[in-house]
Amino acid sequence: MKLIDFKNKNKLSYSGLAKMLDIKGNNPIATVRKWCLGERIPRSSNIINIQNKTGNKVKAQDFYG
Repeated sequence: MKLIDFKNKNKLSYSGLAKMLDIKGNNPIATVRKWCLGERIPRSSNIINIQNKTGNKVKAQDFYG
């Protein structure tokens, strides 16, 4: 499942998703938005975090292809 699909299925905002995933940095909302829209691919450590926090519904291969 793509991250954007997980976000929409769970009725999360980008802000809510960033909080759920515990994303830190200067602008975690923009970071999560770019991941969702396919503008950027998360680092491997963030992909592992995403897999864990989504119960393996969003996996590494969902960011490629």
